Amino acid sequence: MSDLLRTVLSDVADDVDAFERSGSAARAWAGARRQRRRRLVGMAAAVAALAVAVPMAVSRGPAPRIDLPATKPTVTSGQNTSAPMATIEVQGVTVDKLPAGQLGSLPSLVVQADGVPLPLKLAVEREDVLPALGTGVGTAGRIGAVVLRDLGADRARPVLFVGGSVGGYVEVTGVTLTPFGSPVNGKRMVLGAHIVNRDGYRVGFVQDRSVVFVDIRDGSVRQIPVPTDHLERGGWSAGGTWFIAHSETAHWRIDPSGPTVQSADDSVHEGRTAMTSDGEVVQLLSYDDSGARVSRRFLSPQMGASWSDTVTSPGGLVASGAFTTAQVSSKVDGYQGMSFAGFDEGGSFGRPRVLVLTEMMDAPKGAFTALGWVSENVVLYRLVTHDAARLMAWDISRGRSWVVADLPRTGMGVDVVLGVGLQATSERPR
Repeated sequence: MSDLLRTVLSDVADDVDAFERSGSAARAWAGARRQRRRRLVGMAAAVAALAVAVPMAVSRGPAPRIDLPATKPTVTSGQNTSAPMATIEVQGVTVDKLPAGQLGSLPSLVVQADGVPLPLKLAVEREDVLPALGTGVGTAGRIGAVVLRDLGADRARPVLFVGGSVGGYVEVTGVTLTPFGSPVNGKRMVLGAHIVNRDGYRVGFVQDRSVVFVDIRDGSVRQIPVPTDHLERGGWSAGGTWFIAHSETAHWRIDPSGPTVQSADDSVHEGRTAMTSDGEVVQLLSYDDSGARVSRRFLSPQMGASWSDTVTSPGGLVASGAFTTAQVSSKVDGYQGMSFAGFDEGGSFGRPRVLVLTEMMDAPKGAFTALGWVSENVVLYRLVTHDAARLMAWDISRGRSWVVADLPRTGMGVDVVLGVGLQATSERPR
């Protein structure tokens, strides 16, 4: 260990303040509960050195690097040969069944971050010792995943899984996150699917009244105040220049390199698309590079009520966690899953598709959360059941499913998101 790294490890103790969930989620949950009844009956801690009234000045000179031992990819054989699950059709929508009793026997899919396989358990324990990423100490590689280290007392620290030649975890020691959001809806420690910039080097964490940005190239941390109470979610715009932040009544565009904070109208959004629903009408909204809405089209009502973020593939395919409709749930013994829609109703991926967890009508609320795409037909998502949390993969063209990794269950919310450079390779041999 270098003298500089040893100094950083011993000196860093900066504390900062952490949420997420859309308003439509509450409506979706209410709609799902109504469907279920019809079927069954008939982070706020004080900010230390980082919390300043103006953003912290950051030096962009050459920074010492953390170099972890290179990780060799897991040796695998064969192709993605997972057998498709049972499939039915409901009013023009293909429905794939994912039986809860078969989750433990699903094959495992290897997913790499810039050539480095994600761990079989994508989690960091409180006592684990990790290389420190702090001001003046950066690292090469790009962010493949973000997880939270639970520090106790409603505090967490972001840990990044970095791919490429680095190949491993680094801990952002200068940032401590706390639950955030509206007191009415409840504060939670939640990471949105779009908090990692498309460049793979920058990440933004929403907090009450601010967004904290980290650049892993030099370990710099910058906290940008946002003039509103109780921010609830946020993420980068499709172009990667603006970070979009939302409260219940206000919306903001933030350029951390400025820094610039602009008030925006209520149609501004992070990411390229958003699947929204009110329990009856399902819409697919598209956004430009700055986060402004540019188009809208209606989807089949059988896509269900969307939950949380929508993730978009490079080719424009979209997926979102969802609560199923009464028509679907009455046929498959389940009411939560994933919804997929193509970019063109008349195109090869135009037929909508839904994946539903069956044999578990009492699954936890919001059991499915879309996280990202690893190919043009395989989407990754987080699945939470009573006994486990898993990173899963779903092939929207063939209805196949895999387990990718075990995930932490800390009770803090959605505490893992994916970054860039991810690619599905092959199944692990049994």
